[in-house]
Amino acid sequence: MRLRLDRGAKIDAKSHDCATAQSLAQSRKTGVPLPGLHSALFAPDFAPAITTGVTAMTATALELLKK
Repeated sequence: MRLRLDRGAKIDAKSHDCATAQSLAQSRKTGVPLPGLHSALFAPDFAPAITTGVTAMTATALELLKK
């Protein structure tokens, strides 16, 4: 998923950014893609998901506040 804000900042969110190591390895092994962000099957590994989200939103806010 890619969001483009009206001032030009971009946010990219990918399901592999917050997948568990086991689910990512299984997906690579079987070729079955990870569930998307809006799927009922989406089950993130919480710590990396929160870290990724906070980092992305902070970078976006800092970028927008510079303009």
